Amino acid sequence: MLTLKTRRTLEASARIAVRRVTSRLDKEHIRKGGICRLFYFVPEEGMEGLCPLFESWIGGRQNIGKRPKYTCLAPEKGFRLALNARLFGHISSAQSAKPENHQYQGAVRVRVKIPEIGGDNYIWVVSTFSGLPADADERVSLLIPALMPWQVKMGDIENVVNASGNVDAYRQLVR
Repeated sequence: MLTLKTRRTLEASARIAVRRVTSRLDKEHIRKGGICRLFYFVPEEGMEGLCPLFESWIGGRQNIGKRPKYTCLAPEKGFRLALNARLFGHISSAQSAKPENHQYQGAVRVRVKIPEIGGDNYIWVVSTFSGLPADADERVSLLIPALMPWQVKMGDIENVVNASGNVDAYRQLVR
């Protein structure tokens, strides 16, 4: 669905997002990376409304041995968010996080304009990241669409920050 140029830009934006977020974490996380996933999303359809657009390992290789774990956690966050978006209007996986069940925050949904998919119309995307502490995963997930040359509904980003209480995410967006 995405052009090669858009996928390359998305990967570059994701690298910048991970670098920005890890630079503000403890030194133990500086060389870490994780799995980034982006889905086109139709909220009324719940999980069935997710269509994969992009997946890649982004960032450092210090924790590459945990790639299988993060490969499972990143989509789980997106699937859970999609289900809860349809049922309860959730906009962040933080709203349904249960760390004791390995269900973490790190997925967000925002509206963007991706010309090759929606033309000049806003569409919903679910952005997920897994590989850092959960609140940092969410910051990466928010930064990725915001760093793309797409037009993003900033109100959606503010709503995610308010719903999850992840104020650092907003600070990193406006820096």
